[in-house]
Amino acid sequence: MPEPVLAESGKPTINNAGELVMRDAPRYGMHSLRHACAALWIENGMNPKRI
Repeated sequence: MPEPVLAESGKPTINNAGELVMRDAPRYGMHSLRHACAALWIENGMNPKRI
């Protein structure tokens, strides 16, 4: 899913043709992956408090 590239100021970057510069965004963020990993560990019998 494409998203605009942001400058350090937080505003979208525009190229010389006046178009937004886009990049592909990752499908899943680190938070989602962290929860998926924890769920798999719990499913396989690991203690949730240890995770």
